[in-house]
Amino acid sequence: MTLFVREHATKNAQFRDLLLASFAQYNPNELKAIYAKQVKALIKVARGKYGLIDSSGAKYISKEISPMLSLAERYLSQGNHKSAFFICTAIMDELISALLCADDREGVLGNAIYVAYNTLSAITCEGPSEAIRRQILKYCFTSFDKRTFAGWDWHIGLLQLAACILDTEGEVEEFFKRVNSIPESDEYEIKEVQKIKYCILLEKKGTEVAQKYLEQNLDNPSFREVAIQDALDQKDYEKATALANDGIEQDSGYPGLITNWYEWLLKIAESQKDTERIILYARHLLLNDSRPSLDYYEILRKTVPPEEWTDFVEAIIQEAMERKPYYGVNFAASVFVREEWWSRLLDLVKKECNLDQLAKYEKSLAKHYPNELADLYAERIIEYVESHIGRNYYRTACIYIRRMIKPGARDKADEVISQLRQTHYSRRALMEELDNV
Repeated sequence: MTLFVREHATKNAQFRDLLLASFAQYNPNELKAIYAKQVKALIKVARGKYGLIDSSGAKYISKEISPMLSLAERYLSQGNHKSAFFICTAIMDELISALLCADDREGVLGNAIYVAYNTLSAITCEGPSEAIRRQILKYCFTSFDKRTFAGWDWHIGLLQLAACILDTEGEVEEFFKRVNSIPESDEYEIKEVQKIKYCILLEKKGTEVAQKYLEQNLDNPSFREVAIQDALDQKDYEKATALANDGIEQDSGYPGLITNWYEWLLKIAESQKDTERIILYARHLLLNDSRPSLDYYEILRKTVPPEEWTDFVEAIIQEAMERKPYYGVNFAASVFVREEWWSRLLDLVKKECNLDQLAKYEKSLAKHYPNELADLYAERIIEYVESHIGRNYYRTACIYIRRMIKPGARDKADEVISQLRQTHYSRRALMEELDNV
């Protein structure tokens, strides 16, 4: 057996490297460089003529590095934090450099770094020995200082790992020194690191110091949310409202954040059972939030007096149509569906909707106006083919023809097919696609 392993290791460099790595913990001189050398060798093989790593090269590296990642996880399970640390950091450092000249469109190299980072994170959570804790802390600080992973989640992630294993007052100060040295221009990084600093202050310095830091940095949206929730918990609605309104003013250039502050205003109004302001904020959010996290329409339905509801809805529809015509059409259609105003939905679709929008409301219209729906599909499909040339467009047209057939409009679909064949007989690709309907 020994002879077989020796011969195989002599002939196969990759097998030899993996073998050495698997028993590296028994080497008193084990170093991160041993594992870095293996990763570099894989990257060298994957590089093309001009030193670039194409998609297949990235897959090759990912496949060949997988045993190393598995080895690190095995070492972790065995409590061998030292070897696991060396493997993970070697992979992270070498692959982040490779990404600069790699086609990683499928994310296989990035995924390998994530796996290595997650294993490193698991080491910190297991309470490693003092020596390994210091090594991890040094690695996190050094990587952050060199900005090795700048532009990637791991840049801030390593600082988060460092925060988890801070022990001495000196280490805490070293951490804060890095936080305070971030350029003001890097707004995102500052705000992310502020959140980490707040957690450290809370743990190491106490609630009073952490709260003071939070209130000094309310331009951080996360801190402002904490402050608003604290005010709500204390039923200080005036303070909570002021904080949310200040957020709207401060973040005027960030629509997503503005929506967030209006949601807080709605939440505050609901806590106060202030009907007038619930309607005010829910109405605003209904008209302005393109990706609602709450059903503002239902909130309004429950709040607006029933005798005023129809006029209220009509006013909202009119405003939506005037402010954002395209959005207004979809908004009005959604209202008609919720209110079951089917004839108004049909009239709107006839005037405003293209094929995609027609398909969106197909289910509602098919139940109440199947013949009219078939006629609309026929009209839109013919118009679509008139203005689009190319097989992909023809396939799209045929998809909609099949949608006509599904609810039972086969005869109408055959009429459309016949008309398209007569009008566009010279479009061979269209003829072929129609054959498949």
